[in-house]
Amino acid sequence: DYCNDDGSICVYHNICHDTNDDLWYTLSSDLKHFPLLNDDNFTDASSMMKVENLCQKRFTPLSREAHPDEEDILHEEGTTYLVCCWTNHFGHVFVQMLPSSIHAVVKAGFEKLFRSDSIKFLIDYRGRPIDTKHGTLRTPFDVFNLATHNPDNVVYLSELKDKAKSQSKTNVCFERLVAGMRFTDLAYSRFKGTLAGQLEADTLNPLRDHLDKLYPSTEANVRLALSNTRTGTDNYDISTSLPPAECTLTFLRRVGHSRAIENFDEVMNATKTVFHEDKWNIQSVSFDGPTLLDQYYTVRNTMLYVTVSGTGSHLAMFLPDGAASIEIHYNNTLEDVNKGICHAMPKLTCLSSMT
Repeated sequence: DYCNDDGSICVYHNICHDTNDDLWYTLSSDLKHFPLLNDDNFTDASSMMKVENLCQKRFTPLSREAHPDEEDILHEEGTTYLVCCWTNHFGHVFVQMLPSSIHAVVKAGFEKLFRSDSIKFLIDYRGRPIDTKHGTLRTPFDVFNLATHNPDNVVYLSELKDKAKSQSKTNVCFERLVAGMRFTDLAYSRFKGTLAGQLEADTLNPLRDHLDKLYPSTEANVRLALSNTRTGTDNYDISTSLPPAECTLTFLRRVGHSRAIENFDEVMNATKTVFHEDKWNIQSVSFDGPTLLDQYYTVRNTMLYVTVSGTGSHLAMFLPDGAASIEIHYNNTLEDVNKGICHAMPKLTCLSSMT
């Protein structure tokens, strides 16, 4: 067993989860560091953030003298990263759990394994059983599956426990388990007014580079994605030619929902007046229904991304270098997710506007 320099991320070898008492055990007799499962501290943020405290605990495996008998073990080989998940809210999983988890994996020395799709993500879900307004119980799986492109590399702890019990086994044992999360929450400024303490420039590069490898922006891929996300009639016919990403201005709409631009047609007409050259592709898209991959391709091939806060602004983390995000706020604060995104991606430009 070993930990990184500040003890925030630890690696455990041959560690087991006992399905009977729901506790972790390891043979190590000299455990000095117990990393926080999640160090994105929202304890005092607001009353709505109490669920985060479900993961505001340290990972404290107990020591035992011997491993369980072989016939009692369900083996998980390779390297696994433990994700403590407190909510199925799509946006929170995306900006608070995914970047922090990838950053922890990199800081633990397993960036090569991540880039080669050789690391698994184990989701320890501790949130409410149902929150259908913001996602489903499958939401954390879908988000991390985007980062791996391999459904076998994302698994819920509860599923492994059920699998072990179905085979009359009492322990799930991991060859190598990484635990602990770096304080890199992209949305921290929204609640605290300052950037997350360990949010570093280029924090998102490993994730962005990996997704570029997994999902190349070929003409066929982008055309299919836009056919699923675009709404109404735009000024560029993608059935005849694909608009260049560097000249694409995208409005993200929530059609028929709150947090929508009420005078949208007027805004679109004004935009087309300003960006009147033929080279400009001005499009409106909706992410209510399209797959996460369609959303990724749409944003990845956008140069100017206009959103209302809370409708998908966090996907600006996938904009190409040199792009800009304009976030329209409907409340009394300009502190929101994109401030953190642009700090982590200094080649992006983030602007905010009040309604």
